[in-house]
Amino acid sequence: EHHEIRAVCLPPLERLLWISPYDVDLHGKLAELATRAGDHKTALRERRAILALNPPDPIDARYELARALAASGDVASARRELLAVLEQAPSFEKGKALLLELRAAQGKSTP
Repeated sequence: EHHEIRAVCLPPLERLLWISPYDVDLHGKLAELATRAGDHKTALRERRAILALNPPDPIDARYELARALAASGDVASARRELLAVLEQAPSFEKGKALLLELRAAQGKSTP
């Protein structure tokens, strides 16, 4: 299924970005599909592109970048991103929950 998503869905969206490179929603769709396909490199690229485009909700955009970082295995960068998010929005529940989730997973992986 992952390979199928990559082969069928991602190339057309990537071509659309050549036509409309400033479309935050299009970058978001590509990031979501790349995540589902297990293509972390593309998902991270797209999450970073969204941030560079000054999205309407930068807190959520940074949260999504943190999720992509965590999914790619870069837990340290994900935690840094989440801490930056929580600095700007201390009551952001999704950010707190993901930070706790990462901490719990880290605790399980250390001997």
